[in-house]
Amino acid sequence: MSQNVPLIALGPLLMVWFGFGLLPKMILLVLVRFFPVAWSMLAGLQHAEPQLREYLAMIGASRRQTFWRLELPASLPYFFSGLKLTAAYSFSTAVVAEWLGSGRGIGYFLVLQSRGYKTTGVFAAILCIVACSLLLYGLAAGVERIGLRRLRPGAERVKGGGAA
Repeated sequence: MSQNVPLIALGPLLMVWFGFGLLPKMILLVLVRFFPVAWSMLAGLQHAEPQLREYLAMIGASRRQTFWRLELPASLPYFFSGLKLTAAYSFSTAVVAEWLGSGRGIGYFLVLQSRGYKTTGVFAAILCIVACSLLLYGLAAGVERIGLRRLRPGAERVKGGGAA
């Protein structure tokens, strides 16, 4: 439900309820980032191979062991997909939060430039927002590459298709 409420509507409500400090901005960021990552992770947990699940049950693996050995590693690509998706949105959300109630930051700068009809300043702010969003996406992709390589040690040999 929180994903269907526009940030422009939710932001002022959070400012009224929690003040103009950092807390409402952090709540807004958590709401934007948490649910897509959580839903992606839950989808990934359900996509563990049923044959491996049966095998682990057959050899007497506990529910905890099945989670750590099978379900969690199988869900990591889904988790990282959600993380990369929200990485780009999180910077835009921070800009909206600054726009709604801050005295500094790119969002505040964007408001000042648009109210002054300074299109070059608006375009500069937009370019900064896009660059920072792409940077966050790249960081999430790098974390994904490192995380999957460490948690799936044989994965890079399988991709090549040849003998290692």
